[in-house]
Amino acid sequence: MRWRPCQGRWLRRDWPGLIGAFALAAAFTGMPAVTSAQGQIPGQDSARTEGRKLASVRLSLPSGAMSFAAVFLAQEKKLFEGEGLDVSVRILPGEGGLNALLAGGVDFAQVSSSLLLQESRPGQDLIAVAAPMNRLDVEIVAAREKLEAADLSPSSSLRKRIAFLRGKTIGFQRLGGLAHLYTLYVLAKGGLAPQKDVNLVALGDDMALVTALEQKQIDAFVMAPPISVMPLAQGFGERLISGPENDVEELAPFVSTPLVTLKEYCRTHPDLCRRMVRAYARGNAFIADFPAQALASLTKRYATVKPAILERSLAAYSKTFDRDLRIDPRGLDVVQDLELLTGVRRQRLDVSALFSNAYFE
Repeated sequence: MRWRPCQGRWLRRDWPGLIGAFALAAAFTGMPAVTSAQGQIPGQDSARTEGRKLASVRLSLPSGAMSFAAVFLAQEKKLFEGEGLDVSVRILPGEGGLNALLAGGVDFAQVSSSLLLQESRPGQDLIAVAAPMNRLDVEIVAAREKLEAADLSPSSSLRKRIAFLRGKTIGFQRLGGLAHLYTLYVLAKGGLAPQKDVNLVALGDDMALVTALEQKQIDAFVMAPPISVMPLAQGFGERLISGPENDVEELAPFVSTPLVTLKEYCRTHPDLCRRMVRAYARGNAFIADFPAQALASLTKRYATVKPAILERSLAAYSKTFDRDLRIDPRGLDVVQDLELLTGVRRQRLDVSALFSNAYFE
């Protein structure tokens, strides 16, 4: 196994695409909660769709990761159809979704907020209309025996948990991604310097992280579920610092992969934008209100993930999915905070023109 050490610098061109592969974002307030009648599955509303032709909508996602579980559930449980929409989904990694949106190949795209910020310029037509997640989904997982030797637990102070990382080796799938950015923020918060107080290494493969931790080649790694859950389920790892658990409270709200479209599209199709946002909220509500049914649906989609690991992963992600999908500008400012900290961004942008909450009812 070959490790590539981090030199404490960011790969600027990789960051916007890589962050989109994870699933991150913001907590919002003020919107009435999307709920379902007790005992009634929030699926297709026949009163709404009967006798009405479904409107065709094209959506792109950066990956098929569990951070987009609400979209897949909305498809399977006909929540889009319940809003009179026929939504087709394309997987377009990195900048592919944004490029397709700008070229007219899709109507909506979930893209990284970093990419949205990077591409913003005077006269730009992009607009974020919803934020499906309210927290970071990455977490630092450490070897259980070393945590026990240090007498640490999830209830230990954050200061002590960060101090545990001094002298340790932390693994990443690659450098320049959100997991790396999150870790640099955590280390700075604890007064630790990368490559001086803590050794950061890139292993190049997500399963290599699990193997390296089990074989005691690294002391911890940073990843999102289901990879971060595997050492917990197998008994040799424990969560040290978790995004879904909101251990670093100032990093919430966090907008990671907002739902983005063109301003002109919502000007000419305001009702479709309202229905799309409402269907997304229904997907999030389904996971909260019907976790067993959501798990059963996702088991089919993620057939290669062991059921116990999938269940624990969905439980983690359910803490990041919010009923209120309004965009809080603080969530975009937090993204900029992390970018400024690591040198990815040189100056702060005014985000007021980059989003709209006008399509919530």
